[in-house]
Amino acid sequence: MQLNLVDGTNLNPETGALIKGHYKNECWGLATHPTSKVFSTLGDDGVLRIWDAMQYKQTKHLAMDTGGRAICYDTTGDLIAIGMGMPGHQQSGKKDGTFIIFHSTDLSQVHEGRDSQECIMDIKFSPDNKSLAVGR
Repeated sequence: MQLNLVDGTNLNPETGALIKGHYKNECWGLATHPTSKVFSTLGDDGVLRIWDAMQYKQTKHLAMDTGGRAICYDTTGDLIAIGMGMPGHQQSGKKDGTFIIFHSTDLSQVHEGRDSQECIMDIKFSPDNKSLAVGR
């Protein structure tokens, strides 16, 4: 749903849900593009999804072998970083603690690393884009 921030009313009562996706368990990761009307989501279904906020539709997606809970754009919007793992879900163990960076334009992978065996719950680029903070 799209809600009015002032009074909480539904801005699209005729259509109800604006988008549909992330069919399994929960969707935790949500990041807005810093300069475009685009946002990205990541959930327990293991799919990174890119959405056009003006057209109310998914424009890209990338399926991965496990779910994740953390996602962010760098300050230019050129890169998307995700943190993998789902607390309490044993099937995610092989990728828990993994972080992956993608080009936002085509979702091609730039880097993958794993410095932890625990689920990544938050991820952020520094303001100068020189560092990536990854946390549990």
